[in-house]
Amino acid sequence: MTITLLPATDADYAIVQNLSAYYLHDMSEFMGWPCPESGRFAGCDEFFEDWRAGRNHPYLLRVDGELAGFAGVKLGPDGETHEIQEFFLLRKFRHQGVGQQVAAQLFARFPGPWRVEALIVNVPAVRFWQSVVTAQGESVTTEVADSPWGKRQVFRFNYE
Repeated sequence: MTITLLPATDADYAIVQNLSAYYLHDMSEFMGWPCPESGRFAGCDEFFEDWRAGRNHPYLLRVDGELAGFAGVKLGPDGETHEIQEFFLLRKFRHQGVGQQVAAQLFARFPGPWRVEALIVNVPAVRFWQSVVTAQGESVTTEVADSPWGKRQVFRFNYE
């Protein structure tokens, strides 16, 4: 299995927007969001605003050449700590080690301090990030933080 992390370009913007609808659909399971009357989930506004303003690093994910998801990295408010802004993998590619490899590739592209968080109600995401972050072999600190979307499990570590 070949897993590729490709920097997304302006030509990929609509593709990532389309994938974000699936991402938000999946999140509705944990957030309790109703299906919009249009039948299409929309959102990730900050991610797309940051993309247009050049404040993040969006990526397309491919497995054996097939579109598999998207991810984004941005600098946190301190200007030094990298954060996973969004991370979405289509269901057919989950539980195969793809997400772990993508995360490891992202960490390697941006060495230094990291902050990764997941909504506590999204238990699979919290377990995923706990596993991924501790696999890096670095000292990891955790905390629970409030956010507009609910409590989040926050993982902090250094990737060298």
